[in-house]
Amino acid sequence: VYPPLALAGGTTHVRIGGGTHVAWSPTADYLINVWTPMQALIGPAANVTLTKWGWYPAGGGEIASEIISPANATFRALTLTDRGPLKRVTGRAAGLNKDPLFARQIADHAAALLAPLGVDIRVEPLTLRGDCTASGLFLTAEYANCRAGFSAIEKPDNPPAASEIAAQAVDALRAHHGSQATLDQYLADQLLLPLALADAPSRFTVEKMSGHLRTHAKLLEHFGLATITFEEGNAGPLAVTIRPGATK
Repeated sequence: VYPPLALAGGTTHVRIGGGTHVAWSPTADYLINVWTPMQALIGPAANVTLTKWGWYPAGGGEIASEIISPANATFRALTLTDRGPLKRVTGRAAGLNKDPLFARQIADHAAALLAPLGVDIRVEPLTLRGDCTASGLFLTAEYANCRAGFSAIEKPDNPPAASEIAAQAVDALRAHHGSQATLDQYLADQLLLPLALADAPSRFTVEKMSGHLRTHAKLLEHFGLATITFEEGNAGPLAVTIRPGATK
């Protein structure tokens, strides 16, 4: 939805209903805390708010977005190969129709696991009410030059302990942090189309290749929008270069 509306000129308001916090796609917390500030580096502003939580399998959630597109809007190139130092990690531990202690336990376990990073750690516990039982942890790593997001969500058929939810999200954050990559796997995929439409070549690094990223790149090349190359580093992150069609 974002790319065409970002170039349309004017202000657009969008509401989308469904699962806002599910295991197989970026969560609403991710869109608000990671995608929104990062896409603002390359294009018109998009404000995202969570109006109602939606968990699998009940769904029923909603996000609202305001996309502000000036006249003659374009996408800007992005060169981001140095993320800078880690400044802080923030997050929310949520329990839906759970004992309030459960969300607190997730938050406390996460804070303890993140403590060795030596930065400010703030994880807020939330107790929610809704149409099903669920829980999750949603973390944002704030670096000097970029952000990355990580989550862990309870599987309805196999509810894990609070410590397991915390460990899953923290392990993903630690893996990304250790890779020195600038973008996480979700963001690398999501920024690919806007950067293919940008005014100059772009370059960033990502922890590793994902199926979504590879497929997205092939589609953009198939339609002649950009040439996209991947370079494996020596024990380092994967470097991605996007050359829009107009700059070949």
